[in-house]
Amino acid sequence: MGYDNQVDEDWDTIVRGICTELVEKAVLTPDEAFKIQEREQKGNNLVINHLALPHCTTARNQAFFAVFVHLARPVLVDGMAVQNALFACVNPNVSTELKVFSYLYYVLNEHDDKTILELPDYASFIACIVKN
Repeated sequence: MGYDNQVDEDWDTIVRGICTELVEKAVLTPDEAFKIQEREQKGNNLVINHLALPHCTTARNQAFFAVFVHLARPVLVDGMAVQNALFACVNPNVSTELKVFSYLYYVLNEHDDKTILELPDYASFIACIVKN
């Protein structure tokens, strides 16, 4: 999804706006959105090579699901420029949780900063993380 963040919006405002939109579309539950916002407000955000990964735990049966979000304008998250985010929910009772984040760390760091910053959409993101 695309998100039209404004020049003066900080990361907390952007996360709140995205979460609101995802709840309205029934992609996230209100509880999941609250958890994501709460975690991001604490700082020490998860950013892998210029891709922000706001995340939370979920009670859903799925091990992992995520929404790729392309921001209209780059923003600083913990001092690092990001223009894309992966809003994720993980089931803590499924052992693959840490494997997903480890995999993302590994494959995203294989690319140069510019490639990650300029990912325009979901298809480009998937192409970037798929290992042949």
